[in-house]
Amino acid sequence: MKKIVVLAIALMGMMIFLPLVDARVDAKFVIRDEYGNQIYFRTPEGKIIYGNILVGQKIIFDARDSNSMYPIDRYHWDFDGDGNWDKVTKGPIVYYTYEKPGIYNVTLMAVATTAPPRGDADTVTHTVVVVGNVIPPMARFSVSLYSKNETAVTYLFNASNSYDKDGYIRYYIWDFDGDGKFEDTGTNKQIMWTYKENGYYVVTLHVTDYDRQSNKTVHVIKVAGLPNGSLNEIDGKIKIKNKCEGAINVTIILNNYEKYNLTIEKEQVINVSVSPSLNEIDVYSGGKEATFIFNGSKDITVVITPEKIYSVLPTNKTPGFGFICLITVMTFLLLRKLKNEKKSA
Repeated sequence: MKKIVVLAIALMGMMIFLPLVDARVDAKFVIRDEYGNQIYFRTPEGKIIYGNILVGQKIIFDARDSNSMYPIDRYHWDFDGDGNWDKVTKGPIVYYTYEKPGIYNVTLMAVATTAPPRGDADTVTHTVVVVGNVIPPMARFSVSLYSKNETAVTYLFNASNSYDKDGYIRYYIWDFDGDGKFEDTGTNKQIMWTYKENGYYVVTLHVTDYDRQSNKTVHVIKVAGLPNGSLNEIDGKIKIKNKCEGAINVTIILNNYEKYNLTIEKEQVINVSVSPSLNEIDVYSGGKEATFIFNGSKDITVVITPEKIYSVLPTNKTPGFGFICLITVMTFLLLRKLKNEKKSA
């Protein structure tokens, strides 16, 4: 009997105390586009920021995840962070369009007016980024030899220098053998891959940001000295031109495999073995560096000036439009002359 009385008193205490508890409303909202997709990006620390939203884009502020012990019947919205409510709605969904780019602190106050004793409410504020246009990310990665034995070679690919100017990269997508199929898709900035056959491999990195913009870059690696696989190679030439005053020291790495340390007075030609398709040359001189991808069927010329390093590739010249027009007119006049001569005869 005593236990029943104690239990009853406890229940009565809970009933008296419960309506006085704070934070019975929990305000939450997300932002979606017109197709229902959430608009956000996540920082490397895991913080969620709502963006990027385009100027003029009709977006949805969705507070359906807000909850309360009592029905939420009012939603107050401050979209520009000026402390004034821009909209008050009865439902959790509201549409809004920003006319100017900027960073806005958006506040939602969810209200349960029937919560005793005189209603209850909760507020939440999120940063919202509005931009005039979105910028694709920049894909970059380095290649370094990790280990090598008699039957395999492992490389470390590091994409830590990839970046997104107006947000953050969401996915790193890797193709290690150039077959167009992705071997790894996810958040791996650094990844290792092992090759067990000789050959030339075109490694491609695709990066995608939260705005669904993407970019890609490639490196070429040569794998040799293993018992399996063969190298399809042709003879090629690399010409280095020195446009600086005096001799310069130049380091060249070909296909992340052969390394050449040179001292060049004016000009030097290196005879090399290359892939008949894509090749890579990394050039370092006087604190400057540059990377070039070139077709093995065409010799490459690298020019080094005091300001920069650039490449010159031979081009197959075709007649210009003006030249084609001239030939056409001359042919027309010649045919007309022959026709007139035939009539005169």
